Amino acid sequence: MNKIIGHFDELNWYGEVTLDGKVLSPHKSQRFRNHSPDGFAWGFAGSGPAQLALAILLETSPVQMALAYYQRFKSEFLVNLDRANFEIEVDIKTWLRKQVEMDAASLEEMS
Repeated sequence: MNKIIGHFDELNWYGEVTLDGKVLSPHKSQRFRNHSPDGFAWGFAGSGPAQLALAILLETSPVQMALAYYQRFKSEFLVNLDRANFEIEVDIKTWLRKQVEMDAASLEEMS
């Protein structure tokens, strides 16, 4: 189980997020997709949450998997969070495995 904690500084419009106690930086994820030059956000379906989702998945999965699934992760876990502070626990590896299985089943149905 992965613990994700976010603190939002409304004065500076900046979100700090930790994943299992490690502070995340947007810089690594911005090298792959620069959705949000200003950093992380959550609580809506925008660029800041997309940047955060990508950063989380890059820390927990291979690059190609992170790139394939971060928008789904954003929609499922980050969009509806409180815009201030949050703390959630997600079994990211299990969630990713289910996404891959659903995609494989969809492809199988199409053939």
